[in-house]
Amino acid sequence: MYAIIMAGGYGTRFWPKSRRSLPKQFLAIGTRRTLLQETYDRLARLLPSDHIVVLTNALHVPLVRAQLPELPAANLLAEPMVRDTAPCIRLAAALVAGRDSRETMLIVPSDHVIRDQEGFARVVTALEAELVREDGAVTIGIPPDRAETAYGYLEVGELLAHHAGVAVHRTLRFTEKPDLATAERFLSGGTHWWNSGMFAWRVDTLLEAYATCLPEVAALAEGLQGELDGPKRESVIEAFYREVTPISVDFGLMERYPHQRTIKACFDWNDVGGWAAVPGEVTGNNRLISGHLCDLDASGNIVDMAEHRKVVALLGVHDLVVVDTADALLICPIGRSQELKALLGKLRAQGREDVL
Repeated sequence: MYAIIMAGGYGTRFWPKSRRSLPKQFLAIGTRRTLLQETYDRLARLLPSDHIVVLTNALHVPLVRAQLPELPAANLLAEPMVRDTAPCIRLAAALVAGRDSRETMLIVPSDHVIRDQEGFARVVTALEAELVREDGAVTIGIPPDRAETAYGYLEVGELLAHHAGVAVHRTLRFTEKPDLATAERFLSGGTHWWNSGMFAWRVDTLLEAYATCLPEVAALAEGLQGELDGPKRESVIEAFYREVTPISVDFGLMERYPHQRTIKACFDWNDVGGWAAVPGEVTGNNRLISGHLCDLDASGNIVDMAEHRKVVALLGVHDLVVVDTADALLICPIGRSQELKALLGKLRAQGREDVL
């Protein structure tokens, strides 16, 4: 098995701590090591380093090299421009297929927090066993513990198999982020699980799926085959990205491909999708990610201070995000922290690219 770590995002929902030059996957956000390092460590328990591939934006290649010095240089794929997830996964598939088209590929985001290493290992082992049992695509589904509108969902059907106690179900359909009433119905129904964004294929099957579901991407990717471990690597990637149309793997492939199963996660999971989801130390009735906090009649607040010697004093305020960095301070209600993209757009319109 090869694991493909998707590390190309910009993490705008974690501004001001996350910047274009230092996205959230390269930060320790409620974790001991950076999110990218913890993702790599989790996979390195299961796979040799030459079977772990990192996909990132060309701008962030130095960050990956600095944080993952053990990653083989040939396993770091740099995207010359942003083209969404379907093209970059096809790029990774070309690399793996050039080495062994019979291999399986596990796609994982770089910025999730998973504490239960043993549970994660059990599910990955079960994924491999399921792909031996039957070809197709297998996605890791997370049974929800709340009505969540920020995640996509998988509707699961009949139980198809067990692998060492890990259940595999037929996938009936993908549902994009629902409204609250729908999310509450999904929670009570029990047959809709969160889409973790982690999924596995056999590489030759994945290439066939691209040819069927995304023939334009597949045709453009033909120039990659057999070249990614050779001297033409950068030029063929540049040519592919220059021509390919941006499209997400969920919309372009996963929602169209018919042979889908969902494997049930038996580990904790946090996609750290915004400030409200960041783990931190509970201090009184507030959550402290870093810094020193003094509070009086204040509750439900999230505090992250870049300057640890600075004291944050909260008096009579509730449910706020307070994030302080050297050149920017964010204060907003937790319930509006998902609107940061719009705020950053306003800063950009004001000519403040220096803080983005």
